Amino acid sequence: MYQGEAAIQKVNRAIEIARGVSDQERKTWNYDRYLRNRARPQVTLGLFDLAKADLDEAEAFQTSVYGARSHFHGETVYIRGRIAEAVGELDSALLYFRLAEELQSSGKPTHQSITAARYHQACVLIRQDDDKQALECLQLALKIAEFNEPKMGDAGDSARVKLRIAEILQRQGSITESATFRAAAETTKLELEQTGSYAKAPDDSQSWDTFCDLLNR
Repeated sequence: MYQGEAAIQKVNRAIEIARGVSDQERKTWNYDRYLRNRARPQVTLGLFDLAKADLDEAEAFQTSVYGARSHFHGETVYIRGRIAEAVGELDSALLYFRLAEELQSSGKPTHQSITAARYHQACVLIRQDDDKQALECLQLALKIAEFNEPKMGDAGDSARVKLRIAEILQRQGSITESATFRAAAETTKLELEQTGSYAKAPDDSQSWDTFCDLLNR
């Protein structure tokens, strides 16, 4: 994801091929996924208008194939939430992340996407000075992340959640408990970095995201 231009170029070819077939045949393809996969690096690069255009097209395709309010709509609104979060439209971001959780949790209440939606809800709430509600979001996110650790094979999702919990607890004066969460997060981060299996982030704040699935950063 940190090589956004290269990622976009690769997805461009898939989109070009998909646009070259009939509308009916395209409905048998994962065309909306191609558009979402181009929107994600566009968001990372700050190309928000291009990302929104791809999301508009993806949503129209999703509705025509899967109907309204599908799990895939949840993925799309999650990306919209990331855009709103990035530009400081915090109320909109919170609504998007809550809708993403609602749509993606249908039939999959412990899916890792719920951890991500809850995590970003918390990040927005922290920026809105609502640590109490943010902590509630993070506590649920952590339960789901830890539940999924055997399947995921590591505690990458849990690490960034624990870090945010530690920061809130420190602000609340729970110093010992905060230190416990922070130590656990940093231990996991160090262990995963030492595997050499993860991309190097441009800065420390983004480095915690590298351990999460690309779809849920």
